[in-house]
Amino acid sequence: MCGHPSLAKPLGLRASLVASIGPVFKVEPFVSIHQLSCKRIIHRVDVLVSIVMKALLLLGCPEVPVQTGLALYIGNALKAQGFEVICAGTPSAVNLMKVADPKKTYIESYVNIDKCIDQIAEGTFDVDLTFGFIHKDSGVQYLGTVAALSRSTPVAIVFGREAEPLSKEVSESIDGVQVIWETAVHNPLPLKKKLDKIGKWATLVKG
Repeated sequence: MCGHPSLAKPLGLRASLVASIGPVFKVEPFVSIHQLSCKRIIHRVDVLVSIVMKALLLLGCPEVPVQTGLALYIGNALKAQGFEVICAGTPSAVNLMKVADPKKTYIESYVNIDKCIDQIAEGTFDVDLTFGFIHKDSGVQYLGTVAALSRSTPVAIVFGREAEPLSKEVSESIDGVQVIWETAVHNPLPLKKKLDKIGKWATLVKG
């Protein structure tokens, strides 16, 4: 569920991997075992290690209808861009997500939001992007806490009837936060259009 990710560029590892996994034998197709014994074996390792970036969705009380749909939409976009997507939320928020996505098409794992914050504080778990879904003060507090403990880039998705004042509060209280807001309660489309303008979420990841 919650591992300890490492953000790095893909690496070409040779000698160090030979010791652990042995040489990779590169052989022409349709070569018999007898022919193989007579051929020179190429002891060459070309291993590309791809480090998957992780994104965390923080979901508070799901009383505003657009929250679940927006979380699934962002989860889908992140997964399409190669992120591993983890959802941390209150029990009701997590249950809504699981019912809407029973095969985990968009969200790969779930965790209680308080347990997740504890793991980040302990240093046993971290991510590259943290999305806080905010429609009241508790959402600001959740994202602010994670932003203070994590190396991740905080992204605030602010909605609901108090979206404008809440977006200002987020901007003033959380360092380095990216804020996307819209006064959306039942209709997620105006906020979706703003999300679509971001393009590649990986561009927000800290170097």
